[in-house]
Amino acid sequence: MMRLAIVLALYSFNAIYAPNQASIALTLPVLILVLVGLGKIRSPNLQIGDMFWFCVFIFFAISPLQRMGDGTIGGDWTVTRHAYDAAEYITAMAIVVVFLLPFGFISMEAKDPDTTTATPPAEWMLALNILAFSLFVVLQGGWQQVLLPRLDKTWSEASALSEAFLALQTVTTAVLVANARAAGRTWSLVTLVAVAIGLLAITRNPFNASRFSLLAAWVPVGLAMLRGRLQAAWFYAVALFALLVLFPILSITTRLGLVGLGQVEDIDFADNLLSTPFVDIFDTTVHAVRFMSTHDWMLGEKLLAVGLFFVPRALWPNKPIVGGLDIGGDLLNGGMAGTDNLSFFIGADAYMDFGFVGVVMGGLLLALFTAQASASRLGSFYGVSLLHAVIIASLPIMLRGPVGAVLPLAACQIVILIILSRTEWRQPLPEPAGDRL
Repeated sequence: MMRLAIVLALYSFNAIYAPNQASIALTLPVLILVLVGLGKIRSPNLQIGDMFWFCVFIFFAISPLQRMGDGTIGGDWTVTRHAYDAAEYITAMAIVVVFLLPFGFISMEAKDPDTTTATPPAEWMLALNILAFSLFVVLQGGWQQVLLPRLDKTWSEASALSEAFLALQTVTTAVLVANARAAGRTWSLVTLVAVAIGLLAITRNPFNASRFSLLAAWVPVGLAMLRGRLQAAWFYAVALFALLVLFPILSITTRLGLVGLGQVEDIDFADNLLSTPFVDIFDTTVHAVRFMSTHDWMLGEKLLAVGLFFVPRALWPNKPIVGGLDIGGDLLNGGMAGTDNLSFFIGADAYMDFGFVGVVMGGLLLALFTAQASASRLGSFYGVSLLHAVIIASLPIMLRGPVGAVLPLAACQIVILIILSRTEWRQPLPEPAGDRL
């Protein structure tokens, strides 16, 4: 009931101030889907479904309510003042609803995690952690590259490969934290955890990493500290604070580094209440509809680009690009965006490939995968489901997209968790012992 009350209150507040009342009718199907999805969750704690439906709600209900006016989408953020007709709006929302409909029929609530086994010894985890950190720094191009703000970094195929070692570093840090919480805060374990957290703070911090990669790195660690249990009410409070206050600040500091702190005072946080910043995913979905009205179906090209993200372009120069770059490039060339690096919904990739047939099939397949992942006990260590923590942390950027550009870190984290879940690596949970702090 608490979940539904929060969503209804936020929707009602934004509907009252919506610049175009037609947006209420347009977004009602998404609101109903969100209410159905959240209504299926019985646990008082944060679940995969909480993050999934909250993101859907913000991206496809709140954002259109706030941004649609006089036949245009946008205003202050990224895609600005581009006029579309009603059919384009309706088609875009149909893509969203049809793709997400299967998710309303599945459970995204976790089973109790495996509490009987653990991972290899903590010393092994720290050794892997230090190795991953070292290789990440080397592949990034050295210390200077690692510590630079995002806008100042130079990227290469080698730096792209570093995502695998960042994934190993984040996973082993979370495992060490879960170990310490289960075995008792002994001096030895706390020392190992402190080293791992210190190294992660170097590779992923508010002055050198994107907002969403910070989530992917630190949310699993935070949930491990909480033994995988965070009250859902706290999640919604923190999520709203992050959306309206923290993310606008991080948008500056991650791009400009410490220098960006001087611009924080220019942020109008009150204005964010009715104009959620940096949420342009419905905008680009609408433009994808217009784009495809003058282009042939891509016949699998976009989904292939997403699925084969791990193939370096150096080995496949003609590798297809994700749909988000097509749409971003079109908007950039038309003077409607400042960059082609815009968010893009995976359902729109499916639409660009096969029309609504692709949307239906893509939604079904991803819903089945999500249901399997939600029910899985793989990736559970010391009574904490780190697999679910990784999925929760990755959902905002995976839903926001473009998926092909953001999939590597999450995919590598999941593969590493599956490898660590192998029986031969496991041992009984340790009894709490040792000199306590």
